[in-house]
Amino acid sequence: MIMRRLLMILFLGSFFLSSSQELEWISDFGAAKKQANQEEKLIFMRFTGSDWCANCIRIDTTLLEKPTFKDFARDQFIFLYLDFPSKKENALSEAQVKHNQKLLEKYNPAKAFPAILVLDPKGRLLGQMNVRPNSTEGYIDLIKEIVN
Repeated sequence: MIMRRLLMILFLGSFFLSSSQELEWISDFGAAKKQANQEEKLIFMRFTGSDWCANCIRIDTTLLEKPTFKDFARDQFIFLYLDFPSKKENALSEAQVKHNQKLLEKYNPAKAFPAILVLDPKGRLLGQMNVRPNSTEGYIDLIKEIVN
């Protein structure tokens, strides 16, 4: 009986620990700036085509979903997710499309996908990460170059 309870405690503890590992992505620039100011963090701005961009999907699996990245980035950034889906079933609201388009024109006029930018809490560009095939550690090193 004690062993069963201990196993249950370990299981629940690992569940809550792993679920707390997820990054919180925001899709509103104003909210991201406000939170970045309050928490004294930088903004990690991500432009993606979630349902059509193979390199965008690759960056998920090689960087954004990796515990190494999450541990590195969680305390430094507010995460801003700007999606440009093409499939009708993934369509965003008209307001979100306009919001994302406005930010695309300002911060990513070349319309490069994926694009990852680092901004200060006021929305000033600090740098853009070159997104090319890389290891998780290689991407983290590129981000460190921008932040430092």
